[in-house]
Amino acid sequence: MLRLRYGRFVVLVGLLLLLALAVQPRLAPAVGKDILEDYLNEQRQAIENMKQFEQDIAASFARKSEFDKEIAALDAQIVVLEQQITAANNAIDALNAQIGEAEEAIIDATARLNERQAYLESRLLDIYINGDITMMDVFFSAASFDEYIVLTDMVKRIMDQDKELLDAIAAERALIEEKKAELEKARNDERIILSDLQANKDELAEAQSAKAKASREESMTIAKLQAKYEAEEAASKAVEEKIKEELAKRVKVAYFGGQFIWPLPANQTNITSEYGMRFHPILKRDIMHTGIDIGAPSGTDIYAVGAGEVIFRGWLGGYGQAVMIDHGGGVVTLYAHMSSFSAYKEGDMVVASNVIGKVGSTGQSTGPHLHFEVRENGNHVAPSKYLGK
Repeated sequence: MLRLRYGRFVVLVGLLLLLALAVQPRLAPAVGKDILEDYLNEQRQAIENMKQFEQDIAASFARKSEFDKEIAALDAQIVVLEQQITAANNAIDALNAQIGEAEEAIIDATARLNERQAYLESRLLDIYINGDITMMDVFFSAASFDEYIVLTDMVKRIMDQDKELLDAIAAERALIEEKKAELEKARNDERIILSDLQANKDELAEAQSAKAKASREESMTIAKLQAKYEAEEAASKAVEEKIKEELAKRVKVAYFGGQFIWPLPANQTNITSEYGMRFHPILKRDIMHTGIDIGAPSGTDIYAVGAGEVIFRGWLGGYGQAVMIDHGGGVVTLYAHMSSFSAYKEGDMVVASNVIGKVGSTGQSTGPHLHFEVRENGNHVAPSKYLGK
């Protein structure tokens, strides 16, 4: 019952306002409307430029992010290659040590072989000088037949042992040399692997350097685009001041005061983004959100929150399709991202609860919602001051 009475009161106030406006002279000259339209067009262009810069910045951030991911991936590959290079160097060092040991073993075996050969050569020389030892010499030098058998066997064993020892030392040296050759081949293979690993690392490092350069260039591009965006933002605010001054020249009835009605049906009250500073995902910094965002399905009715004159209806840059209503006393409301407009056009008078359009997602919008602003003499203020929320 209280809401019904309040609604009737709002309608009554609206009718009184319409009557007052009907009998009040309109002092705003036509040229003022033209100037205001020029300013609005200028602001629309600035907002469109800002929107384009935002898209360019987002694309540049995406490219930089991709470069950074590739740099991280290349860095990980380089780390793996460095580990493999270290392992290859360690393997080469181990093989060098084994080759060194083999060389020392060869030297030792060669020395023993040479020593044994020299001993045998001296014996042969002694035999050559003194004559060969025959079995008859052994026979006559023996005191008995048993001693002869023993001496004969001893001579044979000595000769066999000398031959076996020579063969064993020669075989040992050959085996060591064969092992050394295998170690040298393994070392050469490791050096080839090391060379390939180093070449791969150099190639990856070169690619990483190129990606890092591209990432730095994207950072510079982002900085330039952000500077352009901020310049357009400053230009938009400058035009906004001109719009504020032009609106102030227009004679309006006094604002009656009190609260506005909610701009959407009673069941659509979800504020998805409050008025105030919020982090901008494109510029990567906090910026001012000049109104409130109210989530609602596309096509939901949008109401004029109070009596006033429609001073703008059309495309407003990042706001998309928008409507502005002057409620008098310097108070203006703005409704943005509409999917469509109602029959009310610029210059028409509306009262609270008149449907002025439908919820949409036009302009810079990530989904269906109503962006609602309140301005006092051109300056945005918290909508809660008028909505009581």
